[in-house]
Amino acid sequence: MMKTVVGVTTNKPGPKPKYATEEERRIAKLEANKRYRLSSKGKIQKKKDDLKYILTDKGKKSRRKSQKKYINTDKGKAVYKRYWQSEKGRILLSLYWQSLKGRAISRKNAAERRSLIRSQKIKDFYVEEIKNIYSECPFGYEVDHILPIKHEDMCGLHVPWNMQYLPISVNRSKSNKILSDCNR
Repeated sequence: MMKTVVGVTTNKPGPKPKYATEEERRIAKLEANKRYRLSSKGKIQKKKDDLKYILTDKGKKSRRKSQKKYINTDKGKAVYKRYWQSEKGRILLSLYWQSLKGRAISRKNAAERRSLIRSQKIKDFYVEEIKNIYSECPFGYEVDHILPIKHEDMCGLHVPWNMQYLPISVNRSKSNKILSDCNR
């Protein structure tokens, strides 16, 4: 709208004319949305919307997918390792293994390990020697299988010549790896 005041013409801001094209209306709407998102009110609303999305099933699934992708990168592996070795990470892990789900998984893994050991018939010939190895284990050490009983490439046996004493921390960090693989 044009307004004339004693020889001066000014442009008065007002509503868009009804004859604006669809493209002009779309561009005007996008610009208004951009201004709103950059305002403090818009930033607060974006955080609320993000939180609502993350709490939905679709948001949880999307987040898990992106986390899996990140964990498989070298940077992601380093970050996660550092986190789970921190004090906060260790506390969360201990709480997890004390939860119902953690205890159930632990029982399932222990049952699988027992069934693997029981299925090996050769161990029946060395029962006394295996008992001696476990009973003579020094304080602060654990009995470790040199070749892991459960491994993706091989299967170690539960026999005296496949056992060694390792400090508890080394044995736990070794997990089901072969000692030469531990340094990778």
